[in-house]
Amino acid sequence: MKTVRVIYPRVPNPAAPSEDYADKWSKNPLLEKNFLIWHTQVQQDLARLHTLTRDGMERELRGRFDAQLTRDQLSHISNPLPARAATATVAPSVFVPSAPKPWGK
Repeated sequence: MKTVRVIYPRVPNPAAPSEDYADKWSKNPLLEKNFLIWHTQVQQDLARLHTLTRDGMERELRGRFDAQLTRDQLSHISNPLPARAATATVAPSVFVPSAPKPWGK
């Protein structure tokens, strides 16, 4: 008979890797549900940061993550938008009413 090994989720605490955030999930399923809701929201918040201006990013980090970064620290975050986005320009179009046809008449 083959033995089935059950593997429980493990979510180590980055500050104390021996601590497992998931160790109580089997006793209280609501803990796992709340963790997954939190994790989904963090992913969305982090993805959104790259769509913000530097000032917007600073406000978002302070409001959602309770983190205050210096301008120098903010400048090291990849691809921040400038404080003021440049206005889009439209490329000029050219209309030629009787353009030559290289394939013949």
